[in-house]
Amino acid sequence: MDEKLEKNERPKENKTPAQPQDESVDININDFTPLIPDIVLDHLLERSGIDCADKETKKAISLLAQKFITDVATSSFQFHKIHQKAAQKDKRFPKEKKLTLHMNDLEKALEEYGIDVSRPSYFM
Repeated sequence: MDEKLEKNERPKENKTPAQPQDESVDININDFTPLIPDIVLDHLLERSGIDCADKETKKAISLLAQKFITDVATSSFQFHKIHQKAAQKDKRFPKEKKLTLHMNDLEKALEEYGIDVSRPSYFM
C-alpha cells in the first residue's frame, strides 16, 4: 500500500460473499459470560415449556435477555432524568440524591417494546 493510513483508519478489505457483511455477526458467543445464571435460565425455560439441551442456544438466550433488561433499564433511567429535570423547575420538590426506579418510568420504557404493565383503572 502506497497510501499512508491515519492512526484510526483500517485498510479496506475486499469482502467475498462467503464472509459476513456485518462485523457484529462475527462475534463469538463463548467470549461472553452472561449475567443470568444457568440455573435461573433453566428454570425459566422449563416454566415456559421450552426443552433446550444446547449450551450455545442457552447462552444466546441468556445474552439476549441480558440485553433486553439493559435496554429497558436504560430507557427507564432516561425517563427518570426527564422527570427529574421537570421537577427541578418546580422548587417545591427537593432534588433526589438517591436514584430510584419508579413504576411509571418502567411502564413508559416497556411501552416502547409493546409490553403493557399498567394497572387496571379499578385498582387506582
